[in-house]
Amino acid sequence: MDYKERLTSSFNLNVVDVLPDPTQNALTTEEQWWKEHPRLCCTI
Repeated sequence: MDYKERLTSSFNLNVVDVLPDPTQNALTTEEQWWKEHPRLCCTI
């Protein structure tokens, strides 16, 4: 994250963070969908 911040500052970049929906991400993380349902996990 520090490297990202340094690049953003050095080159005056407009960086947009793309993050998953917190509720859906929590569900797939808690239930470890990548083990049982990898395609469904990546779809979400």
